[in-house]
Parts: sequence; structure tokens; C-alpha cells
Amino acid sequence: MNHNQSQVLARLLESCLPKDEEFQVLQLQSLPTQTHSIVTPVPKSESTPLTVKVQHFFSLFHQEKVIFALEIYVFLTLHNKDAPAERLIFVSKADTNGYCNTKISFKSLTKNLIKYILSIDPNYYLQKVKPRERKYDQEADLLTQRTEVIKSLRILSKRHLSSLDPPSIPNDFYLNLRFPPNYITKISLFTRPEPQYLFAESSRNKQKHCLDGSQLLQWWLSILDDILCQDFQVTAQARLQIPGEDSAQVNRHLKTVRFAGWQVGDIFGRHVGELAAFTVPLFPDDPKTRFLRQLVEEGRIHTTNLATFWTELAQRQEFRLSVIASVIGVQGTLLQASSHWPTSPLYQNQEEIYVADSKKQFAYIKSYITGEEYDTEEGALEAFANIRDFFKIRLNRPVFSILGAKEPNSTSTDPSQTQTSNLKRVNVITTLQTRKKPKK
Repeated sequence: MNHNQSQVLARLLESCLPKDEEFQVLQLQSLPTQTHSIVTPVPKSESTPLTVKVQHFFSLFHQEKVIFALEIYVFLTLHNKDAPAERLIFVSKADTNGYCNTKISFKSLTKNLIKYILSIDPNYYLQKVKPRERKYDQEADLLTQRTEVIKSLRILSKRHLSSLDPPSIPNDFYLNLRFPPNYITKISLFTRPEPQYLFAESSRNKQKHCLDGSQLLQWWLSILDDILCQDFQVTAQARLQIPGEDSAQVNRHLKTVRFAGWQVGDIFGRHVGELAAFTVPLFPDDPKTRFLRQLVEEGRIHTTNLATFWTELAQRQEFRLSVIASVIGVQGTLLQASSHWPTSPLYQNQEEIYVADSKKQFAYIKSYITGEEYDTEEGALEAFANIRDFFKIRLNRPVFSILGAKEPNSTSTDPSQTQTSNLKRVNVITTLQTRKKPKK
């Protein structure tokens, strides 16, 4: 790996953060884990895909306060037939809390973090995958919940006598997989305006700027449209679905996009007659997934096609509160192969990522951010202090630091944007833009 490749995150963040201002970044990653198929396979299907799920959680800190957070899931699907492999990036939540004391384009920040996820080689995740089931019996001295009490005491006694540290889980308890070079990349997200997504009670901070449903939709469309123009081949597809609105109304929201592949619809099925159960993906904390589960409870899961699914989805609570809620999807092939492995040390003897060793530890570290209340600035300060102390005491390393490089009044210093500089730029209101406190 060359020097430039090893600093992908640093380069992307520096390009959108104010020049000469210091920021800290937390990138928390879960252990790649084998999971259920992201789309329920057709019963008695000859092909059973293998799916791996990874969770990324980003936080940005400035002046010892957390100011921004982004949650993203990556699903890697390997088929054992002729179907191409798929990488699906689900953007779950993004939020600010209004305690930022400098001017930042959170739109550019969000876009560059998604571009960073796109840059990661899928094989980076697949080098060590926790399987759905483990055969613990093959390891004689490994303690598990199934180990009998007498046997556990013997193992502990043996460790004490031999002064050995508790053994780690052996490598053969993990899967080591390979992702083929030719695969499809998909990005999916659900937009709906909320007072807060990741920072509890932050809506009580009058400096936080929240947008309505239409503005939020345009914000996300602008981000994905830029990514399509800069990172995807021209054959890529982009779809917008707004349950409850007809095609003419949906098309009005697409007037500002530049990429030619935008259409009304979704990326989940080829025609409206397909059963929703075998085409709509199962995402965490997603209204589509909740509706699919309701169809199971009602006994209609095997009779509801996509047309009926979208019609009835529009009648659910998430879509009936006089706000615009939408589903956006992108699929295609990238212009450049994803080749980044985010494990190498960067400048200042830091590392750009921390991979939690368990689901419990991931939730524990994430709770330092999401477990605070942000009705006052104290929550933002406490969140940073907890993350800083965790890295210092438990990991003996500082939180990853970035020095901004964006000049005032400039668009971006990211070189990847030069390839579309000849295209017409569209000014779109930012969703997560915070407002400065007026000077007295």
C-alpha cells in the first residue's frame, strides 16, 4: 500500500474542515459477523448466499466537544451461483447537536465519510469474520457459557498453576473469505425529519438547525448525486421513492440532480409484481423492515407484492405525519477499485480506526456518545472526555487528530472532485448545518 492510500480518511476529512483548526475523530467499527441474508431468499432456492455485516460509527470532536455523528452499516453478500457479489452500504443515521463553534459544511463531511467507506476494500472485512455458529468443543481449554462448572474450575486451576494468560479465541474459530473483484456496490438510506437522531435532547439547544422533510431530502440527494458523478460509472442507477406521492411529484425533487441515471422507483426489485418479502432488504431500525415484520404477523407476507407494499407503507405512521419521508437507492460499479485497508498507522503514531472485540464493547463505546443528553453543552463535553479517557487509559493512545486544510470560502481541496468541475454546481441547503450563537 502506498503512502497516499494509507491516509484516505485523513485526506478526505482535511479537505472539508476549516484550515489550521484541529479536530478529533472517532471511527468505531464492529467485528465483521456472518448474519442472515439481507434479502430473504426464496424458499427452496438452490443458492444460499453468505452475508457479512459490519457497523461503522463516526464522531467528530472540536474544542473538546462532540459535534457530529454518523452511523453506517456495510453488508457484503457472496453468492455461490453466477450472481455477482454485492456490497450494500446502509446509511442509518447522521446528526449534529448545535455546539460547533466554527463553520463546517456537514454536507461535505457526510459525503466524504461515505466516500471513505466506498474506498475500503471488502476483503479488509473478510480477513476475520465471526461465524453465526462456532464449534467450541474443539478447543479444550476455552471457557464458554456451555462449559460445565467442574470443567471450568479445572481449566482455571490449570491456568493459575501455569501462570498463563487466558487464551484468546483461536483464528480457526473465524471465517476467512475472499470477495471477487467484480461486484455491485449499493447505497441505501431512508430520510425523515426528526428533532434528533443520535444526540438525545439536542433539539432543546436553540442553536441546532433542523430542516423539514423537503429540505432534508434535497440535502441527501445532493450528497448522493455528487458521489454518483465523482465515484460511479455512468451505467449506475439511482432511484427515489416517496411513498404516497405520484411520479410527477417525485420527479419535482429530481430537478436539481446532475447524474443522468436518476429515476422514480427503488433498487430492490425488477417489477412491481414481485413479492416484497424476497426483494426488500432487512435493515436495522428501518420502517420497511418493521412493515415486513407486520406482514408476517398478519399472515400476508407471501401475498404482498412490491406495488401493494409501497402503497400500504405510505399509510404507516412514519409516512402519515404531513412530512416528506423517502427511500433513496444507488447501485452500480465504481470508477476505481476499492483498495484501502484502514489498519496502518498514520501520522503522529495514531490509527484511524478502532475495531471493537465484541458487540458488547461496540455498544459500550458508542454509548459514550449516544448515552449523553445534549440539552446543554455539558453533554457534548462529557462525551469527548469519556472517549479521550477510554483511548488514553484502555488503549494507551490518543484519539485520532486531523488538522483542517479547507481555505475560507473555498468549495473543497479534495482532488477527487476535479473530475466533475466542469459540471454545473447546485446550491442546496445543508441539513445538519449548525447556527452560531449571535454575539452580544
